Amino acid sequence: MRTVSILHGWSEGRWHTRQLVKELEGQGLEVIKQVEKADVIIAHSLGALMVPEKTTAGLILLIGVPYWPGRSVLKSMEMNLRHEASMKHSLIWWLRRSAWATFYVLKKMRTNYKTLKGRTKGDPRLPTLTSNRQVVMVRNQLDPFTHPKIQKLLPTTKKYKLVELPGGHEDWWINPQPYIDLLLKHI
Repeated sequence: MRTVSILHGWSEGRWHTRQLVKELEGQGLEVIKQVEKADVIIAHSLGALMVPEKTTAGLILLIGVPYWPGRSVLKSMEMNLRHEASMKHSLIWWLRRSAWATFYVLKKMRTNYKTLKGRTKGDPRLPTLTSNRQVVMVRNQLDPFTHPKIQKLLPTTKKYKLVELPGGHEDWWINPQPYIDLLLKHI
């Protein structure tokens, strides 16, 4: 059985990806916590900057890599919230999502700070390609965190396979099926 590990973004965690995990397990994949031992790593947003250098993963799926020179993180967050607000979720959904996001921000504050500090120094620390590793980078069309021309602006990513999907920054856990299909296509 193939194993998958998930590296969440700065305000995400297991609550957000419960549907994704359920669907991955329905496809016969085992979701594990040990990132270094996983066959596949799914890394979203800030999680894309936390992929360990030493990993056995043959496939790394980077979703919503936070890289947009000249745009502040706060501006991207504002644009992302506006997009999510346009999706017409229920008030209860919003309250739960916000409560869990707050919990995860506080829980991961030290790790997030260290990672963001490295990002502002221009050191995104993205995974390297090897002969037995494939890196697929996903950019959502409405993602305010990932520049549309990221491969031209960030040389590290030029050898990654780039896939563009519809949706916004959080679409990977709100509508996980296209991401699961992409993962299954590449393993």
